[in-house]
Amino acid sequence: MTTTLQHSKSKALSPTEINAHSRSAHTLLWKVIIIGSLMFTMNHGAALTKGKMDSHRWFSAILGFVIPLVANVNCFCIIGSLMFT
Repeated sequence: MTTTLQHSKSKALSPTEINAHSRSAHTLLWKVIIIGSLMFTMNHGAALTKGKMDSHRWFSAILGFVIPLVANVNCFCIIGSLMFT
């Protein structure tokens, strides 16, 4: 029994394409963790060590992780739609 995923244009993805998607998701996760951590450290590291993190800083810190995620997902979707057309 082979696992297939359906693309938006009803094209079944091959196991190779499914494997490529899972590798891309793994890479995306590592990018978000590394870039988000770097941004957090640069922007809020001193405030965190001094105990001066308020709600505005925590919101900004969360955005430091969300923005790389959104940027990479949008790039992946655009490239993916170009690959499967």
